[in-house]
Amino acid sequence: MRDGQMARWALLLVIYAFSATSAAQSLYRYQNQDGEWAFTDRPPETKAGEKPMLAESLSTSWRPPVFEIYEEQTPTSVWLTARSTFVCPVQVQIQLTGENLATGKELIINRVIEADSISKIYEVKPNDEQQKWSYEYKFQYVLGDPEAQHQTAHRYQVPYAVGGRYRVSQAYPDKITHINEASQYAIDIGMPVGTAIHAARGGKVINIAYDSFTGGTDQKNLPKANYIRILHDDGTMAIYAHLDWQSIRVRPGDIVKRGQYIASSGNTGFSSGPHLHFGVERNAHFKIRSVNVQFEGLDDLDGDNGGAITAKTGQFLRSN
Repeated sequence: MRDGQMARWALLLVIYAFSATSAAQSLYRYQNQDGEWAFTDRPPETKAGEKPMLAESLSTSWRPPVFEIYEEQTPTSVWLTARSTFVCPVQVQIQLTGENLATGKELIINRVIEADSISKIYEVKPNDEQQKWSYEYKFQYVLGDPEAQHQTAHRYQVPYAVGGRYRVSQAYPDKITHINEASQYAIDIGMPVGTAIHAARGGKVINIAYDSFTGGTDQKNLPKANYIRILHDDGTMAIYAHLDWQSIRVRPGDIVKRGQYIASSGNTGFSSGPHLHFGVERNAHFKIRSVNVQFEGLDDLDGDNGGAITAKTGQFLRSN
């Protein structure tokens, strides 16, 4: 209610995590006991008279996308309005509760917000304007159109350069780390850090994380994977993860072609060793679900050539 009697708050529940920062930072490069180069954001301990080498950091004006719900006051009501800077559709669900509302005590509102837009979602107003009224709301959102359906006949290019041949370390139905619906059909391919990663399918880049330089099997590394997310023309989204520090060559809004060089593989985030995590996902009404994909033009150890192949754990995949 106006005159300070209207209670309102918003709780952002992110059901799809994004970890991307934009500010440049100083990183130190040094050799560990095994002679391997390592990075740290703090000066490493050195022997007397030695100085660590300062690694050059990328500076960029890119900022992570934003999705928010804000309120627009009118003399008799309040509009809940969505602002999205994501370059893809976003599905939002608002749970509205309150007293003396025209809609009753509780209402669930679902909307799909278009890319890079501002949209009025719902007008909150009292049932009886002469009485006190209050409301509160919380919302959740997820990327992608909930009506998206994967083109099951589509064949994907192996996501590295022609001639590359690497071993699949995890694929469906194995569940070493791919234990939920979002990663069920994803594949992990072991490869050296710095291997060129190419787009398996054309589309629009919708989100990235690029400046992590750490990885390992500690749970604290879960949000530290560098990645690229690409929206396809059927509404599905590809994820390329564990990419190398500052190797990403694309930004949100860029249109990429099938086979285009987009980044280098790495070992960032929750990872037991250098590899590429690749998967295709869709928004299944607030549940991110992976979909099974087939690759085109592959050879495996058994000598099968061409055709459509579904990756299997232990298989060597070669891009033709």
